[in-house]
Amino acid sequence: MSILRPRKYMMGKDVTNEINYSVQNVGKLVSNVYSVFVSDYDSLKVALTGSLAGQYDWYPAIQKAFDDAKALNAREVVFPDNQNLYVSDTPRYYSAGAKPTFRGQGHGVTILKGINNKPLMKVAGGSGSMSGMVISGIGFSAIDGADNLEIAGTCEGDIYNCRFYNGKNGIVFHNENAGEFTEYIVAKRCTFDSACQTAVLYKKTSGNESFHGTGLREARINQSDTETLPKIQINDGCFPYNAPLDLQVWTRCGTAIIKNSNTTRHASFHGDMTIECFGGAYTAGIVDTTTTKGVFYAGHVLTLGNQFQFGKRFVLVERAQYNSDGSITHWRKPYALEGTLTTGDNTIDVSNDNNVTTMLNVLVYGTNYECSYLVSMYKNRTDNNGVLTKLATQREFNGAGYGAPTLTYTNGSLVISNANFPATGLTYVITVQPLGGRSPFRLT
Repeated sequence: MSILRPRKYMMGKDVTNEINYSVQNVGKLVSNVYSVFVSDYDSLKVALTGSLAGQYDWYPAIQKAFDDAKALNAREVVFPDNQNLYVSDTPRYYSAGAKPTFRGQGHGVTILKGINNKPLMKVAGGSGSMSGMVISGIGFSAIDGADNLEIAGTCEGDIYNCRFYNGKNGIVFHNENAGEFTEYIVAKRCTFDSACQTAVLYKKTSGNESFHGTGLREARINQSDTETLPKIQINDGCFPYNAPLDLQVWTRCGTAIIKNSNTTRHASFHGDMTIECFGGAYTAGIVDTTTTKGVFYAGHVLTLGNQFQFGKRFVLVERAQYNSDGSITHWRKPYALEGTLTTGDNTIDVSNDNNVTTMLNVLVYGTNYECSYLVSMYKNRTDNNGVLTKLATQREFNGAGYGAPTLTYTNGSLVISNANFPATGLTYVITVQPLGGRSPFRLT
């Protein structure tokens, strides 16, 4: 059976009319093996029955192509133009060193499809080395609840112009085995359909926490109107940092785009995020607000529609620095907080850092009532206390007769107080601009 083809040009000689080499001969020509073609193994595919009668299980053929490509140091594995490449198990390419290119004919032409609750493809191994892996032009359509593509303990590679049609997770970045990390794997110009519930999952089993530089560029992500899962899920113990997160999202419901379930680490990403909101009966934060840690994002956000807000776990920054004591120094871009007030003391989560002054525009309003103040808030270096100074009273309209609110700085937060406030009916809007970086880890 002929299974391998030499390079188009070899030693200056045109070999466009390719000669196929047998398994017995190819061992002598390893340095000339460029491509392994999955279609050359189609005799290994298995006919399917039942609802998939007339289709084939391509798993044996693809796995054999992967195995031979590794043994022969092939530069690429070429998938055929077939929209029904069903696999009953996960084709797995493992290598402690370099990885080849896995090339489809276009994500609408070459489509891997699932039969069972197993990933459709997995590339693993070589943590700490520059793998050179490229996966391009392939569509993935896992069954409901299954993963599509898993990259485990591999560093430095591109997933380019792929599409993820269905399944629970599009791409799983997985620190699977002890000591492994998955760094600088970047999916570029990939599309995630609404039936693919989560575009990217950061997952740790027995590996370490690092996903340095691993993320998305120019991704296109659709959200269904019934989606309950975030599009970017960071599991506990996973730490993506200095990573690209550059995407366009079409939203249709109030499920957050990003969820950081790490209980000890903020993630940090850079890029540009654009959001187009369909429908109007929902509001949400870009990052899930129920978690204890969030996301530091160095970049820009543009939104068509006002349904998605930053929320308290999405921190848009000019600069961010992880310090040796585990803290983060950052220069945050201006942001706003909005909510409702009730009778008595109302604590507002305006974060402030050591030796930092934050400028606030505080607006409180309701029926026949509007008060607006310019305020500075300074936090001490050694404790959670500080000083609040009212710099200007911009407006006090007290037609409702509640009187002016009292503004204080208590236990690291702004407190708006008034015993005469009603239980409902008043709103606050606070625009925040921090000045400077925390002591002792300043940004200079």
